Amino acid sequence: MIKYVSFDLDGTLADETFDHLMWNVEMPNLYAQTHNIDVKRAEEIVFAEYYKALYIEKIENWVEVDYWFKRLKINDWQSMINNLKKHVSVYDDTFEILDYLKTKYKLIIVSSSNEQFIDIKLKSQGLAPYFENVFSSSSMYGKNKKDRSVFEDVLNQLKIKPSEMVHIGDSPFHDHSEPSTLGITSYLIDRTKKKKGDYVIYSLRELKEVL
Repeated sequence: MIKYVSFDLDGTLADETFDHLMWNVEMPNLYAQTHNIDVKRAEEIVFAEYYKALYIEKIENWVEVDYWFKRLKINDWQSMINNLKKHVSVYDDTFEILDYLKTKYKLIIVSSSNEQFIDIKLKSQGLAPYFENVFSSSSMYGKNKKDRSVFEDVLNQLKIKPSEMVHIGDSPFHDHSEPSTLGITSYLIDRTKKKKGDYVIYSLRELKEVL
């Protein structure tokens, strides 16, 4: 019997505008201001550091904002984050499905995003009260992506069996393949409607039928 329904956050409940602006626009802009260089040059430096951290150094928790402000020697990230709050946006099916499911199951977040971003997004959009627990793979486990071990620990902390949890997310590997190896029923949400399969849904509203 299902007891918990788990959601990824970015690309599932909320769109990724906040993250895009944070990493690709505001971070280079702040680097340019801090080091007194033009934005184009700052973009080259910052993006090169992203690539180096992810693909060469293979740093696991590279999505942690504190890490990047220290590495790039820039300050005042709190002001930058606060200015970006207005860009947090949820999909039109988010509140409808959460209102429907909250009376039947306990709801949790299992996300690759860091705790600071999750907290900002949930609170700014009024989502926080829906969720009993929030798990961040980067902040809690030092991993920049969810993997089997993250889901294993979630099960252990909640003291439930894989059959008592369902997970929904937008990554074919991290939100479907990895939890599925543990026996967790998982659904891949594909808002582009390009993928097919019994486990694929195109709207969160479909959860009313499959759960």
